[in-house]
Amino acid sequence: MGELAEGLIARLADVLSERLGPRIAALSGELLVLLIAIGTKIGNAVPDVAGKLALLIASRFIENDPATQIAASKFNDAVRQELQTDYLTYVVVIIASIACLAIFTLGPLAFKALTRPRLGIFISFKNTREQISEQLQKNLENAGARVFRVPFKLVVTHQEIVMQTNEEMRKCDSVACLPGDSESYVEHEISAATYAKKPIVFLVSEDGGELPNTADKRYPVFRLEPTVKEQFRPIIEFLSYVGADLKSTLNLCQRAFRHPYMQVPMYMALGLGVVCLVGVCAVCYYRARTIGHDLTRDTSEFANVEIQVVMTHYALLTALASVALLSGWYSALVCSNLVQQMRARRRARLKTVAAQFSRLDWVGVIPGLYPGQSMYECLYETAPSAHHEAERVKAAV
Repeated sequence: MGELAEGLIARLADVLSERLGPRIAALSGELLVLLIAIGTKIGNAVPDVAGKLALLIASRFIENDPATQIAASKFNDAVRQELQTDYLTYVVVIIASIACLAIFTLGPLAFKALTRPRLGIFISFKNTREQISEQLQKNLENAGARVFRVPFKLVVTHQEIVMQTNEEMRKCDSVACLPGDSESYVEHEISAATYAKKPIVFLVSEDGGELPNTADKRYPVFRLEPTVKEQFRPIIEFLSYVGADLKSTLNLCQRAFRHPYMQVPMYMALGLGVVCLVGVCAVCYYRARTIGHDLTRDTSEFANVEIQVVMTHYALLTALASVALLSGWYSALVCSNLVQQMRARRRARLKTVAAQFSRLDWVGVIPGLYPGQSMYECLYETAPSAHHEAERVKAAV
């Protein structure tokens, strides 16, 4: 009954992925249109609100004389009219940033919740690696993954093992392979996973370990012994990231929101931020001061209220422009981190890789994969030999 339920859930996930994927994309488009409509109404109201707020603040620094107050009101209206485009521009940037965050986070999270709520990993192993495969399964399950593994049995029919393997291979998202030092049924499992375009990660022993003959050498290869010492943490993190299930995408979103500069050195992000904010202040001051000076030159009655009104608009414009800058920058960094995960998954599925596996090609693609880090040290520099290549070398000797 449990196997039947899992099969039905897996089939439902496939259907949802095929049919609801375009619908979710369309829903995201409708959400964007709705946000633009709301943003247009808000944008039209912002200059008026800013004008009233500027007059309210400026009035506190102007003489309480009816003629002066009237002049301040007229001057404020004129300045607000001239700065209307500036106010609208910054509001549009803020709304666009919010819309991008909504599309790039809520859309993928809703899609993953329907199609890939948990990461499913199939463990392919030679019977001599069964004990290690059990340890890997335990660690993957502790990390929240669904694990599919066909235990080794001395007495089992051919049809039974084929049907169970095919069914569990279909339900998984990624494959972790533990090959031995000679050919086995692993060859066929890897061939099937490659044909199905499943991300595959190999765990190969440095003590005579070899890749299956059907292994594509563009897939990542981990060193078995140091990975086991790390309790399989490097390969679990790797599979979680390229698996792009609900949990990994949610973790990525949370990490991106907390540390959006995680792909940019912090000192560089802060330095560039300060420079940009100073630039924004300078631009806003130039705009407000120039407009105020031009209006005062044409109408002398505005001279007594120029500084108060202009500086108030400058403060409001600077605050709005700073929020627009920070929100736009923040949105771009968060979205770039989510896009990077998509690119990493495409690479793991051999959609963007032309040459053989090289550890250096993955540096920076996966968070934490840098020289000196455990994930980097657990990876082979390049793909090891396959069984037939090792046999050819032995025969030549």
